[in-house]
Amino acid sequence: MGRSRNPRALAALMAALVDDSHLARKEAAQALGAIGGAQAVKPLINLIEDGSHHAIVKAAVGALEKVLVRVAASVMSKDAQVDGRPRLN
Repeated sequence: MGRSRNPRALAALMAALVDDSHLARKEAAQALGAIGGAQAVKPLINLIEDGSHHAIVKAAVGALEKVLVRVAASVMSKDAQVDGRPRLN
């Protein structure tokens, strides 16, 4: 599931962030780091704020960093193009 960008897979991963199992939450966070987009930001922040287990928080912080880099790169890529031409600022 961690390699699919299928919306159902992403929804399942985000739901797993609140699973009773520490391992499930950690693995879900890591998978979202690999494939998640902007929709994963808030659930990852919630997991970090919960702070119940160091390994889970560490995985969520790493995942959030990856997601934010990917989202920022996407925004920058879209912003860099105007009418199909590079934008000159």
